[in-house]
Amino acid sequence: MEPKKAKKAITITIIVAILLIALCLLFLFDVLPPDMSKADKPGETPPGGETPPPPSENPQDDGPSEADLRGCSENIYRPKESSYLDAYVSMNVHADANTRVYLQYRPEKYEGSSDVIMKMENGTVVTALARENGYTLVKAQAGVAGWIESQYLENH
Repeated sequence: MEPKKAKKAITITIIVAILLIALCLLFLFDVLPPDMSKADKPGETPPGGETPPPPSENPQDDGPSEADLRGCSENIYRPKESSYLDAYVSMNVHADANTRVYLQYRPEKYEGSSDVIMKMENGTVVTALARENGYTLVKAQAGVAGWIESQYLENH
């Protein structure tokens, strides 16, 4: 093969490889961020225990509290006691088709995949536990908890 053709073939191969890697990374960041711990994955039992019952089935509490976060990731920012709601509120995730809604570890602006627990689908039912800084601490049916921008939640 001529040197010019060989160089062109190598360049094309490198470009294709970079594009494939970029597509794979985009898929991972949208569906399953790379830093998710086993306890954060929906439908899985956290290490060392059973999945706690949903908040509405927690008989010892009259309303949301720190107890609702037992079994959830330790990375989740725990709200101030005064931020907990008086009662559990069932809500739906709601956003237009072009908006991605993420369940995050902290009630602050999304800075990248290390802040994300998971992407939330439109219509997902969650239970609101607390509100702080324009975000709502929620617990999903699968027992996963985290913060969502309050503007993307509506009453169920």
